[in-house]
Amino acid sequence: MTTKDVSCALDAMFQRPQGLYGGLEDIPVISQCGHARRVALLDRLSVGDVGRMTCVDFGIGSWGIGSVYTKLQSCAKAIGMDISSAALEMSRDLVKRTAPPYAAHFQVHQSDGMQIPLPDNSVDLFFSGESIEHVKFPPRFLSEIHRVLRQDGQLVITTPNKQAIRYEEAGEEYCTSPEHFWLFDYEELVSMVSEFFVIREVYGFNGSFGSHEEDREVSDRDRAERWSGAFEHEPHLATGIVLRAVKRPDVSATYEIEDVAPERIRISGSDTYLPLEFGLRGLLLGAPGQSVTIERPPSDGIVCRMWCHRWSGVAQISADEAVAEVDLYTKVPGWRNWVSARPTREASLVTLAPTGRRNAKAESDQVIFFEAFVWRRRGRGGPPTARPADSIRSLLPRGSLEPQPGYGFARTQVIVSTTVFHWFTASDGNLLGPWPPVGGRPAWDGSPRFFEDQIKQMMMANIDAIYLHLIDRFEDQRLAFFRAYANLRKEGWDVPKICPYLDPFGLWQSEAIDVGTLAGKDRFAAEYVRWFEQYFSENTDEQAASYLLTIDGRLALSTWWVKHVCGQVQLFTREELASRLQEALGARIPQLAAGLYMITAALIDPDLPFSDERQIMFSGYAYAIQCVHADLHCWHVQPGYWDQNIRAPGFLLPRDGGDAYRRAWEIVCAGLPHVHRIYVESWNEYDEGSGIYAADPDGPYLHPGAPAGRDLFSQAGNPFEYIDTTAAGAARVNGRPDHAARILWHDLPRRLERGSYVRLSAVVQNAGNRRWAAPDRYELALMAGGAVVQSCPIALDDHRGGPRPEIVWRGHPVRLSMHLAVPEQVGAWPVSLVVTCNGEPIGEAVTVPLQLMPAAG
Repeated sequence: MTTKDVSCALDAMFQRPQGLYGGLEDIPVISQCGHARRVALLDRLSVGDVGRMTCVDFGIGSWGIGSVYTKLQSCAKAIGMDISSAALEMSRDLVKRTAPPYAAHFQVHQSDGMQIPLPDNSVDLFFSGESIEHVKFPPRFLSEIHRVLRQDGQLVITTPNKQAIRYEEAGEEYCTSPEHFWLFDYEELVSMVSEFFVIREVYGFNGSFGSHEEDREVSDRDRAERWSGAFEHEPHLATGIVLRAVKRPDVSATYEIEDVAPERIRISGSDTYLPLEFGLRGLLLGAPGQSVTIERPPSDGIVCRMWCHRWSGVAQISADEAVAEVDLYTKVPGWRNWVSARPTREASLVTLAPTGRRNAKAESDQVIFFEAFVWRRRGRGGPPTARPADSIRSLLPRGSLEPQPGYGFARTQVIVSTTVFHWFTASDGNLLGPWPPVGGRPAWDGSPRFFEDQIKQMMMANIDAIYLHLIDRFEDQRLAFFRAYANLRKEGWDVPKICPYLDPFGLWQSEAIDVGTLAGKDRFAAEYVRWFEQYFSENTDEQAASYLLTIDGRLALSTWWVKHVCGQVQLFTREELASRLQEALGARIPQLAAGLYMITAALIDPDLPFSDERQIMFSGYAYAIQCVHADLHCWHVQPGYWDQNIRAPGFLLPRDGGDAYRRAWEIVCAGLPHVHRIYVESWNEYDEGSGIYAADPDGPYLHPGAPAGRDLFSQAGNPFEYIDTTAAGAARVNGRPDHAARILWHDLPRRLERGSYVRLSAVVQNAGNRRWAAPDRYELALMAGGAVVQSCPIALDDHRGGPRPEIVWRGHPVRLSMHLAVPEQVGAWPVSLVVTCNGEPIGEAVTVPLQLMPAAG
């Protein structure tokens, strides 16, 4: 690749009527917001007074100095650089026309970054804005920047992060482009920069939602602005990185690069060349037996650059008896580099060949070779591979959150519970409910992602316990629920505790069982065993059993309607059920040693004789009704009922826009302190229309032939009408604090080097009834000596998707990171971490006894 080829191509692009990229108004809203966020982050960097500085803007384009980093426009001497001579000429003309403050001290130089035409120690601040990814070999570029910077000179970089979280989750690479010869992930960038510089600040911003298609479709500016700032303190997840670093005085190294000459490259098979971009061509390796063999001269490392696009397959590279495979597929055309940093003292061979294989997304198995070059490192300072990795690790999250232990309930403690059904796929199960969910009924596809969203909604409603349906159908969907439950627990969500809701009517309606016999007792117990085995197949961590619902230390089970379906219930004992579960599950459920706690249905007799509490479950139509059993006051609340789409004539208990349900909760709250259970019927009994899930308030849906009933879901048109009412009612009775927070995890090490710069990552959780939302300001504060040393805002946004991303409800974890400038002192430095709301602590502080150590070496 020659600088001339790329320069000429970019000259033509700059000279187009629309310029290189077009106007800001031509790009998607998220890209506009990402640009604005990048500008704001650059302005925040602590570079000092640039009014006395000589500043370089590398990649100036046609826009003049500081078009993105406006602070540069007040510098004492301005130097613009670009690979395109046409761009430099356009910038020079712009400066003449507009006469910015730096106009009298402005100069331009053409450069591709491999040679910076400036003297040693002549620059105070070097800005590489979205340009390091354009250069041929970034280590050479960074060594040149290091050379021209003065002592304590500063480097500011902005660049894409190829492993942005949304793209990585989709199996794609962010910002692949024919212009980008070298993309980085966060760790690669930090590692490469740290060879020559000490990093002082790093931030993240988002200029994409996760795909080009979504970027073009979403025009909601509020959403785009929230997402653009989502990972400001977690740059390893963001699409873009903003970094400030200071020149290291202990390094005077440089990199020399040498293209592998054509006579050192042997082609086996036909030599078909394809046009790429910028007038460049690549060698197509497609036929069996084709290969390229490169005679590598003695050097410290080699780079083989290949073209990648949607027709690319998997390449095999052999070097020094080692064999590697490189998947070249990318959704957008660009480049892929294979790098070997193994030094060689003699010439050696590197062979590149197609494998004939491709990944599932690729449309073909092409391998296109473009160029190879080697590097040699010269000068003072050990090679980067020999340097300690501490400076890199200190800027990355250390460790990860382990699943948190669960907790149980006392018998007289208030518990808000609900039944949850899993009989849903996009086209099967309950399909004819009157209140379609947000996103439409096909969105209820029975996948783990769907159930994660549902569990989050239950948590938003302040639900304490889930009775999960137990029948012998839709088994895959129950497993998907358990997988979703496990996924959320691993992320730090304080999910509702869970117990099996055995449905004899759904299991044995056509063939009743006799629980007075050994066979009947075995069948009854076996269903519970199957449910728990499925639970543990997905929840495999050592804390899994602690999330099973326990009351007074005993494992809770629930059931419904044993009448007529389970014969001789009077001959079935607690001990007979418990012993069977103990034998099958005792090793995994230690709570079984304390016995069973049985929850059964009221108003349906005969019932199990060892019931500990009875709740009115699917046995009446009432907004609020109470049952007292064994001195426990159990309330049933229901938002409404409408089964006329599935039964004739059916029954309608109208919702009346939510008024009836609000009144039901008022009745319950008026019963305090004689309230122990509030059972919500139901979470998602879809066809019978009694669920409180987030629904489309424009319903109801009337199935053809059903009675033309009328009802109103929400007077306010609020999809979360019944979730909000449940949450508010539960907050009045559950005895939990209004405002509370927990720090689940942090990675602040116990020993730090004085004067260093580290990243602190943490996971905090809302532990109170009050939802965290604007305009309140929530922060994680690091305190020392009773004063706040540093704080980090807690983003009130579920960046990974979910219902109502603008609020953080009880049990909701939030991940965050902040930069910490360590004091220069040596010795003990006791600090504490605490969550604050509007400056006031709302949770217990976590004390961290830090020890500050002298600088290494």
